Amino acid sequence: MRRVRDELERRGYRVLGFQDIKGAETSVILDAESRENDFSVSVEGSHRHDDLLFSVMTPCLLPPGAAQQRF
Repeated sequence: MRRVRDELERRGYRVLGFQDIKGAETSVILDAESRENDFSVSVEGSHRHDDLLFSVMTPCLLPPGAAQQRF
């Protein structure tokens, strides 16, 4: 998870939170955002498993050359 955090920072993301929670269900939680492209990333992982859960929120993505329509 620290490598993910370091890579996001290298790419210009600002880390909003990083928690390494110890206990019966140890886990790691990372939240970061990029003001440049308005993306938010959340990553959760468990020390028991090798799984990471990524959640990414993006602005509306449009094809190249398309303009945002307002209704």
